[in-house]
Amino acid sequence: MRIAFDAKRYFHNKTGLGNYSRKLISALSTFYPNHEYYLCDSKPNESFMRPLAHCEILRSEKNYIPDTFWRTYSIADDLKQKNIALYHGLSNEIPWSLKKNGIKSVVTIHDIIHKLYPNYYPLIDRIIYDRKVSYACKNADIILSTSHQTKSDLAIYYNVNPERVQVVYQSVVMPEVNEQQLAEAKDRHNLKTPYFLYVGRIEERKNLLTALKAFKKLNNRELSFYVVGQGGAYKELCETFAQDELPGQVTFFSGIDNVDLCAFYKYSIALIFASHYEGFGIPIIEAQILRTPVITSQYGCFREIASVAAIYVNPNNIDQLAESMKTIYSDSGLRNELQQAGQENAKRFTPESFANELMSAYEKLFNR
Repeated sequence: MRIAFDAKRYFHNKTGLGNYSRKLISALSTFYPNHEYYLCDSKPNESFMRPLAHCEILRSEKNYIPDTFWRTYSIADDLKQKNIALYHGLSNEIPWSLKKNGIKSVVTIHDIIHKLYPNYYPLIDRIIYDRKVSYACKNADIILSTSHQTKSDLAIYYNVNPERVQVVYQSVVMPEVNEQQLAEAKDRHNLKTPYFLYVGRIEERKNLLTALKAFKKLNNRELSFYVVGQGGAYKELCETFAQDELPGQVTFFSGIDNVDLCAFYKYSIALIFASHYEGFGIPIIEAQILRTPVITSQYGCFREIASVAAIYVNPNNIDQLAESMKTIYSDSGLRNELQQAGQENAKRFTPESFANELMSAYEKLFNR
């Protein structure tokens, strides 16, 4: 079978949806090498990411057409010429005119934050996102969601029949590192134990400021708090709070590669991930792979993803979060329980499981 993917994120996005795209295509090319995979992007950044085995780049035959227009409106002609049987939109959208060209389609909807937290986006962005998701939900042959939470949100906000949505958890993989690599990374970044950890983009929805306020309540100068992630205005707000209220205890990092990130997880007391909303929550599983306890939100998808292997808190309750941080720091038995449970839970999110569920969804389209 010839399967095409929207590869814009694969070639141009180093985090988030880019990682999802690369892990998905890697899993399929590894476990289902008998199929042919086409990565659709008119201007692929091959210096950043080259196609994997069994993959070919599909560019526009008409170089004068802008990439956005091609991906949305005229790509069907090129797909048809290549005898593509199935197109998978990896980031909440699919091109127009696939059906009338006889091409089956799948779309992954990661989240609908633009509906739940509209104040985070400019009006024009909300309109564009809403239009893309609405069209994809109405026209895709199969809708995949990254969690049951997103599946439920689609039913509520886009009136999607839940029977049309299949939950396929993405894979989460961390590099295998030895003790020497971990120690070298610890020295390189001057990591001082004991410390709490936050990993992820620093934006209001992810609630880092509340975590820092809870950390302040611990009133323990022996503890540090390390933050790994990029951000804008909200990051500056968090940095200002840390400088004023927690001098010398909070350090912000960015541009950390996955090998060094393993050390950040491995030596930390716990990951603090009290986000208000996520479509999945990758740092939770990354932490569990590396036997790091997790404190996360009691709402949304978090119980679904972290299972019994986390401490759950109201993300708006600073006192409760502070008490949970104090407990995990002082109770080595609880840390050990969460480490073991987390490592077991992380086994649900392997590349092989990801590939098998994806291929099962694809094959359903041709066996109806």
